[in-house]
Amino acid sequence: MAYTSSNGLVIVVPALNEEADIEKTIRELLPVVQRAEIPFEIVAVNDGSSDHTGAIIDRLAGEISGLRAIHHKVRQGVGASFAEILSATEASYITLIPGDNAFRAITLAPLFASVGQYDLIVSYRTNREARTVRRAFMTALMCRSLNFMFRLDLRDYSSVIVYPVARLRELHLASEGFLSLSFTRAWGKSFAGAMVEAN
Repeated sequence: MAYTSSNGLVIVVPALNEEADIEKTIRELLPVVQRAEIPFEIVAVNDGSSDHTGAIIDRLAGEISGLRAIHHKVRQGVGASFAEILSATEASYITLIPGDNAFRAITLAPLFASVGQYDLIVSYRTNREARTVRRAFMTALMCRSLNFMFRLDLRDYSSVIVYPVARLRELHLASEGFLSLSFTRAWGKSFAGAMVEAN
């Protein structure tokens, strides 16, 4: 099954038991990506939820043009959900937005506006004070370690990234774990990239 058109963006929104946040995530995301005036499709993945997440996604897909619903009977994980859409899409770019409303959609506007202008778009968060001290410390440690090991200078390895589909497929990654770190480490230095602030 193909997702969206070439030169466009497919947005994967995985959700596991996110009945409290999935609708808000999608409804806030939609107008922001629409304003970017790029071809897009949002694919909401119900990843084996035991609550009403699946029913909410189905209802929204019936109401919103450009939203597709996928259901996994059992949990497969974020990486598997991302890989499933990556293998099927005809879009040129792909990104992942968590279904738990972890990012304020309006802050992602510069990221969507940059699609097609750069090979790889790596955002970073500016609201680090919202994290616990422990999480902030672990994130900073990981970022410094990876930058040192791979001679990169990225501010955030766990924020929203827009990947070029063709180059991501070239990696033939064996793991179905979350792909952002592997891809950034392997290809980051070879891309003409953009850094975008995201809260």
